[in-house]
Amino acid sequence: MRNEHLHDGTVHVYDDTADTPTRYVVWQDTDSESPANWNSDDTIMIYNTSPRSGRDKATCELSEVFERAYDTHDADKALDITRRYARVCLGWSKERAEDAIVAYSARGYSQSDWWDILVITWEGEYAEPLAEQWEQWARGDVWEVMAEYGAECDTGTMHWDTVNDQGINSYPVCGIYADSAEDAIAHYLAMI
Repeated sequence: MRNEHLHDGTVHVYDDTADTPTRYVVWQDTDSESPANWNSDDTIMIYNTSPRSGRDKATCELSEVFERAYDTHDADKALDITRRYARVCLGWSKERAEDAIVAYSARGYSQSDWWDILVITWEGEYAEPLAEQWEQWARGDVWEVMAEYGAECDTGTMHWDTVNDQGINSYPVCGIYADSAEDAIAHYLAMI
């Protein structure tokens, strides 16, 4: 496969091994929803970040506990206090508190892009994966992918269309979380 990066951020990835020449068009999904909005019960709170970004206010009982304990700027201590509060006051088991309440350091692509976040999942135990998805979203690593099929024109140039030679139309798939355009294509191919 060979790649072509366009000035607008779109990537064309050509698959010359397919029976029909195929080009995957990959672009950033700028309309993707933050993982913080996926489940209204979950909490993702930025408690520390670069000076050019803003911190979030606590929105639930446990994030308020963390926020008060973090006044000392010791995230490990604040996390321990929050987990202990969940066990003592909310009746959570130690395992649930450790799995559902995490502090995570998310990093972007430049030195000034960083966020320390608190993630609380109320109905599940997937706080760490949710934090990782939020980090991908914050970096802009959410993609849309669409396949285009090639046919050589009379002039010898390649004409690209979203309809293949069997008449099947390719539609864009959005909301693909991946670290690169190539990874996004692998996810896309696994979905179709």
